[in-house]
Amino acid sequence: MLLLLWFIGLPGQPLDVSFTDVTRGSCTLTWNAPQYDDRSAVIGYYVERFIELSWIRINSTPIRERSVSSVELFDATSDNGFRVSAVNALGEGPPSEAVSAPGLTPRQCRVSCSCICVCLRRMLP
Repeated sequence: MLLLLWFIGLPGQPLDVSFTDVTRGSCTLTWNAPQYDDRSAVIGYYVERFIELSWIRINSTPIRERSVSSVELFDATSDNGFRVSAVNALGEGPPSEAVSAPGLTPRQCRVSCSCICVCLRRMLP
């Protein structure tokens, strides 16, 4: 009797995240599929944007397309950072490198999303 076991894992990072059709207030965000899906097909993508020191998901369910049109941008003083993560049957993989809309932001957003909680407690004398 031959027994085959298949292990699946999370998909890799989406590749080549970039902007097209950039206007003063909106753009289209595009990307390529991850290099590997770890034996489980990618079923969709989450898109996040960097707002006020945290990453906020802009779609509540994974989208199948590899682009998001008419993404609203903030003014040049805002970060306008975006990143994308792929989803397969096991769950959500790591996010892509963060990118900023060209010409609208002076700095590129390079914040890693690991949840770190810091608890401060006041010591009473």
